[in-house]
Amino acid sequence: MPPWLTFIAQNRTLLGVPKDREGETFIVLIEVDDGRGGSVQQIVTVSVNPNYVIGKLLPLIMVGVLPMIVMFVFVFTLGFAKVPPLPQDQMMDENQKPDFDSYRFLLDQRTKARRRAEKKD
Repeated sequence: MPPWLTFIAQNRTLLGVPKDREGETFIVLIEVDDGRGGSVQQIVTVSVNPNYVIGKLLPLIMVGVLPMIVMFVFVFTLGFAKVPPLPQDQMMDENQKPDFDSYRFLLDQRTKARRRAEKKD
């Protein structure tokens, strides 16, 4: 058995944490003897996943997390951007109401003019 792997007889489990040989596969032969002349052998394959230290995760952080943080900061600062006020002649008085029919008419006129220009080209 590898030196980092121990057998706990009370609950019949293998326990261990590899320190130096990460990312390897170990083949362990387990032999059980019943004390009366009977025994059984079984080969167990133990695969150790590599540990992820900050050096291995740094590219993932740079590609994934860092752009999200930059985008959040950018959008957050846009919320505090100053919007210049409208000139006084473009502001509505308190008793005026928007004329949506005029807005719709102007929008329709612009759309028709754009379509006529596209047909000429």
